Amino acid sequence: MHVHHLIVGCGYVGGELARRLRSRGETVTAVSRTGVDVDGVDSLEVDVTEPPLDLPDDVDRCYYLVSSGSRGDADAYRRAYVEGQRNTLNALPDTVEYLYSSSTGVYDTNDGSSVDEETPLEPDTPAREVMVEAEAVALDAGGSVVRFAGLYGPDRLSADRYLDGSRVPGGYLNLLRRGDAATAATAALEGGHSLYVAVDDEPVHRHELSRWLAEYTGRDPGELVDEPARSNRRCRNERLRSTGWRPEYPSYREGFADLLD
Repeated sequence: MHVHHLIVGCGYVGGELARRLRSRGETVTAVSRTGVDVDGVDSLEVDVTEPPLDLPDDVDRCYYLVSSGSRGDADAYRRAYVEGQRNTLNALPDTVEYLYSSSTGVYDTNDGSSVDEETPLEPDTPAREVMVEAEAVALDAGGSVVRFAGLYGPDRLSADRYLDGSRVPGGYLNLLRRGDAATAATAALEGGHSLYVAVDDEPVHRHELSRWLAEYTGRDPGELVDEPARSNRRCRNERLRSTGWRPEYPSYREGFADLLD
């Protein structure tokens, strides 16, 4: 069946998703404030925080991948993730299949323990409270939610912060390469659950990553300190893998090596 996909917030992950859907011959419309330039994709310049929104009425699937553009700013999060999402849902047909992209930053866990879709959320900051509210907006509308781990890929690789004496705190990182995020979004939308965690197969300790990068690049490792970073958890992807999804880059080793060569 031919499907019309609407990607709202067609940025780093959305652009990759658009390219992959177009390669399958699907119809893709992309929404952003400044427009997008992806071959074969219809581009709409729309600010989702300014209703009412004029969106296509023949959409089958919608991926809400909007970024707030501000890290940790609760007011910016509310505009982008809650208000913008509600405006988008109000402009969509009732029959649309809908996916909202959240973040593993929604977890307040910082003791290195494992988390998954069943882990209770106890937001400890205003920003996390908004993130939880935004997920509820999608779920209450009958949509699905995918929580992306830390994204990296072409033009987004922060290796320098782990090398040449840079201070490297302890604790675990959870990573996901851009292309794997795009395929995870589709798998989550098509899956049988309403909530998925999207992360690669191997959480990595920051010190391990620093040592590996140093060996791979021939540079000096960072200054490894015992104090853990504020974000220190190990995310699990078993539910997403149960859909048949598999990351092309199962760990940082494959994903980083490809970018560093």
